[in-house]
Amino acid sequence: MKLKKDDYDFLAKHVPEIDDYVENKAVDERFVHFELSEENFYNIQSDMNDSIVAYGMDQQDTVNAIGKKLYQLYDLLPYLDDENLEYFSE
Repeated sequence: MKLKKDDYDFLAKHVPEIDDYVENKAVDERFVHFELSEENFYNIQSDMNDSIVAYGMDQQDTVNAIGKKLYQLYDLLPYLDDENLEYFSE
């Protein structure tokens, strides 16, 4: 798996548990490459949900900019092994 550096940093800021879950983390000029076990994949999804509620909503009824970005990353997570993903060519 890999994420753009800015996206990984955003995720690490708002879901700091990610660093407890990733394995074999390597950074190049554009991306952070890492592996997630199946269990840790589900753990990070759960923690992302918690962070959306904690930081990504205004008064628990309106999704703010942090929440929108967390939702985007949450939706992207299952596809990060697909090298043909448009996300990687942006």
